[in-house]
Amino acid sequence: MLCRREFLGWSAAAVAGLVLPRRAGAAEAPLRTITYNVCRCHGWPERPGNRAELLALRPRLPEKVALQLRRYAPDIITLSEAPEEDAVALMAQALEMNYAFFSSTEGFPGAILTRFELRSSEDRPYKGGERCPRELFTRHFGRALLGTPDGELAVCSIHLHPMNNEVRERECAAAMEVLADDLAAKRSLLLQGDFNYGPDNPQYAQWKAAGMLDTFAAKGSGPDGTVTSADPRRRIDYIWAHGPIAARCSACRVLAEAPFRFDRKDLKAYSFSDHLPVLAEFAGADAPAAAKTANP
Repeated sequence: MLCRREFLGWSAAAVAGLVLPRRAGAAEAPLRTITYNVCRCHGWPERPGNRAELLALRPRLPEKVALQLRRYAPDIITLSEAPEEDAVALMAQALEMNYAFFSSTEGFPGAILTRFELRSSEDRPYKGGERCPRELFTRHFGRALLGTPDGELAVCSIHLHPMNNEVRERECAAAMEVLADDLAAKRSLLLQGDFNYGPDNPQYAQWKAAGMLDTFAAKGSGPDGTVTSADPRRRIDYIWAHGPIAARCSACRVLAEAPFRFDRKDLKAYSFSDHLPVLAEFAGADAPAAAKTANP
């Protein structure tokens, strides 16, 4: 549950008490990645009981979201339904990260933020360098190549169509073709975002058949629901891994604590988004996977 006074008080405490684990390129340090549909950083839900306070706080919500995520010491964050690029840039600054911004044809952009070197990025990539059809990835799809202490890592952020299953099938097929070289080369790869379907959907099985690891199915703990943040019964947000990094997956969990989740019975309460974030952790190249944890 979150009200504006509690929110602002928590934010100051979070910054003052911030403790980040040692990174400094140590091979044994775990890699942490988060995927989060942030609902444009508008806060959710907007209703008569909270509208005035939420509207007053909204200009600062991108930074508040960034500071809360920073408490988990992530190395990589992917955003679905991101705010505009200037707000993403402010989030990256608060996180001391590089970022790549991915456009949307319908006003739902995405982003990858990372503390690692951002070597390259592609917005709405498509097979063979062709132009991506406008009807595909109307939310977003982007790929970045990162330089990490454990070698190059490909990271893809994706938000599939929420309603049209035929379009979503085409998006999955197109994304699979973009990732074909990474998969064939057994490159370390992360594919994460809002897939808009559950594990019982045939499209889910396609990623498994391609050799991708569903990190929550493999190493998840706690409840798996990511929507809604008031009553998370469905899992539609995923972190998939492939290649050497997949073998080092050590933990995964949905971040269901405040301020991500709230009490829907309190008409004045709200959360950051209608989704909950997902965090996955991967042991360093020289560390045993079983020794790591995804808790902040």
